[in-house]
Amino acid sequence: MRSYAIGALRLLNHTNIAEGTRWARDDFRNPLIALILTM
Repeated sequence: MRSYAIGALRLLNHTNIAEGTRWARDDFRNPLIALILTM
């Protein structure tokens, strides 16, 4: 699962994984955006 999450963040051009995880943590919609589960 960790590799999948890192891959999803890299697809969104997050080169710094720590920064990307903070981005995902800050708003509950961000992980859904990363996984293309929202419109």
